[in-house]
Amino acid sequence: MSVPSQGRSIDEMSKWLGKIEGVVEGLEKYVHEFRHDERNRRQADQTFQDKVIARLDKMRDDIEEMRAKDAAALAAVRLADREEFEGLRSDVEELKRANDKREGVWGAIDWLINSPLIGWLAAAAAIFWGMLKTKH
Repeated sequence: MSVPSQGRSIDEMSKWLGKIEGVVEGLEKYVHEFRHDERNRRQADQTFQDKVIARLDKMRDDIEEMRAKDAAALAAVRLADREEFEGLRSDVEELKRANDKREGVWGAIDWLINSPLIGWLAAAAAIFWGMLKTKH
């Protein structure tokens, strides 16, 4: 588009102004479309961001729910382990009492068998028995 020289006619100037108006209208239309497309892109980006944020919030909630369930399950396992431990502790204490009792009985028997007093009493009883048998 060349600028008309000064000696040109009004028709040429009108054509030239018409071309300029056409170019300006084209630019206005281009800018309008660009702004419209940009608004649509922003809206799509915002929608995408909203979806991503909603998904992240859901994931966070799911993780918190899983943590709560895991904590409850762990507490239940700990309680069961504690109850089992207490049961085993009482079993061990019962076995210790039974062992102490058995050791007490066997200790008394061992003391009696190894005691010199019992040996002397047994010898005296045997002699007394022998004396009784020979008198009859």
